[in-house]
Amino acid sequence: MILALMTYCMSLTVLVFCAYNFYRNSRMAGLAVCIVIGIQAFVRPLLFFLGLDVPSPPQFFNPDSWTLVAYASAVAAIWVALLTLSYWAFSSNLPSRGIFPAEPHAATIGQILAVGIAITIINAFATLYLVYEWGGIGRFIYAVKTGKELKGAYVIREIGTTAVGTLAVALIAMGKVQKTALEYRRGLVIISLIIFLILLNFAVNFMWGNRHNIAVLTLAVLMGWHFCISGSKLSRMAWLSVGALAALIGLRWVRSDLTTEAAGITLKNTMPFWRETSYSLHFAQFDGLMLALRDAGERFELRYGQDFVSGLLAWVPRQIYAGRETYMVGGWFRRNYEPDKVNGWTLTQIGDWYVNFSWPGIFLGGLLSGLLAAAIDAAYRDRRISPWAAGIGAVISFRMLDGGFDFGTLQNYVLFVVPFFLVAITLRLMSAFGLGGGAQTPSYQGLPPPVQS
Repeated sequence: MILALMTYCMSLTVLVFCAYNFYRNSRMAGLAVCIVIGIQAFVRPLLFFLGLDVPSPPQFFNPDSWTLVAYASAVAAIWVALLTLSYWAFSSNLPSRGIFPAEPHAATIGQILAVGIAITIINAFATLYLVYEWGGIGRFIYAVKTGKELKGAYVIREIGTTAVGTLAVALIAMGKVQKTALEYRRGLVIISLIIFLILLNFAVNFMWGNRHNIAVLTLAVLMGWHFCISGSKLSRMAWLSVGALAALIGLRWVRSDLTTEAAGITLKNTMPFWRETSYSLHFAQFDGLMLALRDAGERFELRYGQDFVSGLLAWVPRQIYAGRETYMVGGWFRRNYEPDKVNGWTLTQIGDWYVNFSWPGIFLGGLLSGLLAAAIDAAYRDRRISPWAAGIGAVISFRMLDGGFDFGTLQNYVLFVVPFFLVAITLRLMSAFGLGGGAQTPSYQGLPPPVQS
């Protein structure tokens, strides 16, 4: 245990150093990767060291797994170090135009808010229609999470990402105007409306039984606000984090109740509290990483890039190519241990690369992760003065970089980047024809930086 604790502390030091380096230089994409890796790979070991839980499922681990804990912690640190080195090696030479949607400079807050409202309405009605077709929220969640009967329809769920990203731009723009021009009371009403719309999109997303999007989009909005408006106090961030964790755990219980009712059976949860919490908040991905590092090439054969090829085809709708394989490794991975299970075990992006290419995959995946993060930050380098760069840049950072470059990055580009191109085009057309925001609505562009207290 002592060796594992020492290795963990050194690995955590690497993560904190890299994260602080990105934070100090206001690099949102680089920081987003470090935050996600910290959640996936550096929280769960603390529960082991404190004696609150053991690696799960316990039947697939030896009673003394400290060497494996140390090994997985070190591999996670190597991944973070590689992506950081790659980031800074490429950050000064990457093109910033054309790859990611550029800011529509003439857009007003009213126009941005109008587009956000329109996308929210589309998101709500599309999902509510599916819920109605399946006979209720519980049956719909059961079909999505357990029956896996809505493959190919997840693109509808991601409409909410576009809505939240657009609303985040409006929210941050209002934050800037609040400090310079707009009457406080009027601004507070608009900000309250924007927050309500964001929460509405989160509620619609939860109808899909999904909590991950809610968590990462919340982080994205907070990060965009932090860098563009003002830094938040650590105490405030700590309380927000505790509240968010409690909300996510509560949503897991709600989802469980809804799916149990839909299945028509009563399920008794016998999982220990800290293990249930780890699965609920994605901390248990570290357990999957440990299994992957130990068993790939021995208990099961390596994938040899099969998931990489599947990822290249993932953007093709299933209505066109119904037989394409998923690039998600988790389902296949779990069936190596429990052949009759449908749901998968996630094993982090690090584990996905390892089960495909072994150690060369760790190096290649880490380097590509740094390159992609650098490209996103290069496109949104004006994040401290531009609400568009702060809002859209943060959302793309968290949604495309779920711990690094993965096999579904091309599909993620289609789902999370292309829609913002459409938003930008819509805003330019609205500005050209004088639609949406009235003459009274000030443009957020060109406002001075926020006043520092």
